[in-house]
Amino acid sequence: SRALTPILFIAAGLFIIIATGANRKSFDTDLLSRESGTGGYLLWGETATPLTYNLNNEEGRNEYGISSQDFPGVDFIQGRIAGGDDASCLNLNQVTTPPILGLDVSGFSRSNVFSFASRLKDLEVDNPWNTLEIIPEKNVIYGIVDQTVLQWGLNIRVGDTITVTSGSGKPLYIVVAGGLAASVFQGYIIIGSENFTGYYPSVAGSNMFLVDGNHSEAARYKQELAEIFNQYGTDIEFTWDRLAEFNQVSNTYLTVFMTLGGFGMLLGVIGLKGEFRP
Repeated sequence: SRALTPILFIAAGLFIIIATGANRKSFDTDLLSRESGTGGYLLWGETATPLTYNLNNEEGRNEYGISSQDFPGVDFIQGRIAGGDDASCLNLNQVTTPPILGLDVSGFSRSNVFSFASRLKDLEVDNPWNTLEIIPEKNVIYGIVDQTVLQWGLNIRVGDTITVTSGSGKPLYIVVAGGLAASVFQGYIIIGSENFTGYYPSVAGSNMFLVDGNHSEAARYKQELAEIFNQYGTDIEFTWDRLAEFNQVSNTYLTVFMTLGGFGMLLGVIGLKGEFRP
């Protein structure tokens, strides 16, 4: 039994190291599939100055000089952002109140875009996105958060409640209805557009947008939209680059843990060798 105990400890250590490595994010999947972390969208854009017009109708496109001939079949998903600090893995600080992102998610539920790592099971909805359209009761609404942020940033799980401050200064209780598998939304609490308007009426215009269109034209979209929105302090990137950046940071953390674990295993084996030396 004297020899069995250290062997069991070594086996347990190996198991933990292997299990940690299994959580590494892969870049081999189709990053433009609808079920991937990009949702099939091509570009992620953020603006310092809000865009007050709808980019999907004629009035909005004329206002910003977006030609229908240059952007045929291109659709935009616009989001409004309220308060909070970056809760993605790019921020090493502990964050308790991530920014709120208000989105019209009706198209998400119809197209089954993105994937969920976890979800509430006792809700009478076919898709977690539909929970964001539920009418609030007593300042309680539903939200969706990236699973990585839930687990490592906020240390909570699906079904828990996040308390934030609404635009009126009153508490707003957001029940987490789903945890997104690694996605471009990492760092945000997503709520429905109508609920966002109700609780943050002073936030006018969108500060982020997603772009959907012809995959082969993604580079051109990026260049021309950057020029169009240059005066709004715009940062536009490919969605797969944004996702890869998040995944790379997560993989770096895991590599550090595995390296330290392997070093500890090595020291343990050396110690055992000395212990059993005649």
